[in-house]
Amino acid sequence: MSQYEEKLRTYIKEHEIDAELLTFNQSTHSVADASAAVGAEPEDFVKSIAMIGPDNQLIVAIVKGEHRASTSRVSKALKLSLIHI
Repeated sequence: MSQYEEKLRTYIKEHEIDAELLTFNQSTHSVADASAAVGAEPEDFVKSIAMIGPDNQLIVAIVKGEHRASTSRVSKALKLSLIHI
């Protein structure tokens, strides 16, 4: 287990958060990889995409697993310009 996984596991326990930390021996980098790892469909997932706004603020888009996050659509929805990944 990596130091980051251990740190998160400790945080969950110390703060009595009702959560389960799952780790896998195979890649879960993409939705396709993750769905294969757990035997689920891509539409069963959500993913978060971090973007940077015009004033260097963090913007996190949460989208369905089979969808793509579009910087232009996020920009339009937030009435911001120049969002990038």
